[in-house]
Amino acid sequence: MNKTRKPQELSRPCAGCGPVSRSRLQTLHRKSRLTRKKSYLKSRAGYCILPALGDRHCWGLLLVGKAQSVALSSPVSTQCVTIDTMDLDKDMDSQEVVAMLEECRQATLAGPAEVSEDVEEQCQRCQGSLPADLRTLLQEAGEMKWPFVPEKWQYKQSVSPEDKTDLKDLISKNLPKLLNYLKAAIVAGDSVSALSAAFLIDRFLYWVDASHKLLQIAKALHKRYPTTPVAPQLVIRQARLSVNTGKLQKAEFILSSLINNSGATGCWVYQQESDRTLVQAVSIQIRGQILQKLGLWREAAELVWASLIGFCALPQPDKKGIGTSLGLLANILASMNDQEYEAFKTSPHVDFSCLKEQGHRLLSAAEAARRAVVCSRFSPLFVLTNAVIQGTCLLSYGLSEDCPPAERRAFLGRAKEAFEIGLLTKTEDDSVASRQELHTFVKAAFCLAAAHRWLGLGEEAAARAERTCREAMGLLYAYASARGREKDRLSQGIMGLVGGAKAALGVAGFPKSDGKSYVPDSYLVREEDLFRVRPDGFHGVVRRRTAAEVLEGIGLVERPRNPGSHWRLHREERQTEVSVLGPVSTSGRSSGQLRGQGVSV
Repeated sequence: MNKTRKPQELSRPCAGCGPVSRSRLQTLHRKSRLTRKKSYLKSRAGYCILPALGDRHCWGLLLVGKAQSVALSSPVSTQCVTIDTMDLDKDMDSQEVVAMLEECRQATLAGPAEVSEDVEEQCQRCQGSLPADLRTLLQEAGEMKWPFVPEKWQYKQSVSPEDKTDLKDLISKNLPKLLNYLKAAIVAGDSVSALSAAFLIDRFLYWVDASHKLLQIAKALHKRYPTTPVAPQLVIRQARLSVNTGKLQKAEFILSSLINNSGATGCWVYQQESDRTLVQAVSIQIRGQILQKLGLWREAAELVWASLIGFCALPQPDKKGIGTSLGLLANILASMNDQEYEAFKTSPHVDFSCLKEQGHRLLSAAEAARRAVVCSRFSPLFVLTNAVIQGTCLLSYGLSEDCPPAERRAFLGRAKEAFEIGLLTKTEDDSVASRQELHTFVKAAFCLAAAHRWLGLGEEAAARAERTCREAMGLLYAYASARGREKDRLSQGIMGLVGGAKAALGVAGFPKSDGKSYVPDSYLVREEDLFRVRPDGFHGVVRRRTAAEVLEGIGLVERPRNPGSHWRLHREERQTEVSVLGPVSTSGRSSGQLRGQGVSV
C-alpha cells in the first residue's frame, strides 16, 4: 500500500490560521496576484485598495519559523520620507553606503564562505577596528539586553557630560567600519554578530533612507538562520517604512501583533518585563501616527497619549519616547478643531493637568512642543522640529482673534524665540542630508521673517529673508530629484541661503549653561515637572481600535462580509491641501473628513 506523503506544514501566517501546506501557499500566491489586479480595478471604482485586516493569509508580514508572532516583510522599494538627518563620513557618501549594503545583501544570499583562519581573522580585525563603545553595544545587542538601541541620556535623570553625546555622532564616525564588520560577519557565517550590527546601524540608516536595503539583509539572514533572534526595533522599522510609503494596512498588522502579544516576536527573549511595555508603547505611538495621516485627529491624539502613559510606566521614564510623543501630540492638537479638542480633553484616560492646561488648543499644543524640545535637548533634529511646531502654534494664536490684543506682542515674541532656537541647531557649514530637515529649516526662517514683520522689527530685512526662503524652496524642489554629489551641492546651497536669512534677521546665540544642549536655560524645567502621568492605566488602554475599525466607527467604511475582501468607502472624501506652514487650524473643521497627507485609505 502506497502511502501518500503529507505536504510539509509551515507555521501560521497570522493568528487564527491553521497550518498551511506548501501547495496551499503556492495556490494562495497565484490568487494573491489576481487579488492585487482586482484591487487596482476596484480602487478605480471607489473601493479601498487595501486588503482587510482580517485577511487570513497576511503575505509578507510574517517570516516562516517557529514561535513567531511578527517578523520582517519584504522591504519596500519605493523611496520613503526621511525623518532625521545624517552627517556622512567625508570618505563615504550616500551612494557608497547603498553600494556597500548591496554587497552585504549579495554576500547573505550567496551564503557563508568555507570556514578558514583567513575568514575568521578578517572578522576579528574588523571588530577590533571599532571603538570600545561600539564593541560594547554590539555585545549587548547580541545578548538581547534591550529591544531598542538606547541613547546614554535616554533613561537617566542625572546626565553626565559623557552621556550627552548623540549615538548618531558615534555611528557616523564609524559607519564604514561597521559596514565592513557587517559584511565580514556575514561571510564568516556569524549570524548573531551580523544581526547585531544590523540592529545597531538600523536607526542611522533610516535617517539616510537606506532602511529598505538593511531590511533585505535582515530578512535574508533570518531565512538562512531562523533560530537567530531579530530585534523588535528591526520589526518595527518595517512598520515605520510602511507608514511612510502609505502602506498603512501592512503597518497595522505588524503593530497589532506586537501590541496584542506583549511584544512577542520570533526568538527574541526579553530581559525585563518592562521591555515588553516599551515595545507596546512604541507600537501604539506609530498607530497614532497612522490615524494622524488619515486625519483622525482625536483618535490619533488618544493613542499618542496612551503611548505617553506607557513611556512613563517604565522603571525609568523614557525621555526620548516622551519627547517624540509630545511632539506628535502638539502637531495633532494644532491640526484638530475646537470640538475635537474638547472631546479629547474629556477622554477617560487623558489627564490634561500634566500639561498645565492653557485654556486654548494652540497654547496647549505649544506647551507640549516646548516640553518635547526640553526632552530632546541633546538631539538637534528633534529640537528643530519641535521648536518650529511650538513657534507655529504661538504665531497662529498671536495672529488669531482669540488672542487678547494686549498679549499679542508677547506671544509673537515667544514664537520668534522658538524659531530662532530651531535655526541655531545647525550652521550654514553643517552637512544636512535629510529633505525633511532642510524643509524645516526653510520653514523656520520663513516663519521667523513673518514674526519680524508683525512685530515691526524691520520690513526690509523681513522682505529680504522671505525672498531668500523662496529661492531656497526652489533649490529644495530640485534636491528632491537630485542624486549623489548634486544633492550635496544643493544641500549646501539651501543651508547657505538659510544662513543668509538668519543674518538678515539678526539671529544670534542665547545664554546656556550646557554647551552640548541646544536649548536656552530659560526652557529648562525640573525633571519631575517635565511630564508625569499615572502609569497604572497603561494596560487598560493598550488594546485600542485599529485604523480600519476607527474608520468603520465613524461611518466612512463598511466592514467586509467575507475574509480577504476589501473595506468599502461609504462616500467619497476630498483631501485638503496642506499649506506651507503646516496643518494648523484656527477654526472648526469637520471631524468626519479624511484630512490625510496623500495617503490611500
